[in-house]
Amino acid sequence: MADKFVKIDQLAKESQGRAVKKFIEFYLGLFKNRNLDVLSEQDHQDIIVAINNYIFDNISFTREQLIARLFADRYAEFVVYLTEIDQTYTQDGLTTKQSWPDWLADKEKHIDTKEALS
Repeated sequence: MADKFVKIDQLAKESQGRAVKKFIEFYLGLFKNRNLDVLSEQDHQDIIVAINNYIFDNISFTREQLIARLFADRYAEFVVYLTEIDQTYTQDGLTTKQSWPDWLADKEKHIDTKEALS
């Protein structure tokens, strides 16, 4: 039987936590490479700005420490952001319907470069 995919706010708390942690790991890679344009475009509540400020304030921590701190201190903001975007998860929260890199590539394809450059 095929997996059923649901939005982040439909996951059980433990599964939601797994999904958030996996996204934080993906997010930090984009942050490090200064590739947050697509995520920022999807953000309608300035959550990315708040998260980035938090990361800058805690930049001295190791990656693992930063993941733990973001999870502990910014969990609710990640859930709100993930509720806004077009992504779904398996019931256990471990797998997204579209991998995060594929999701990003798909969103990048739909960016209106004429508008972005004007």
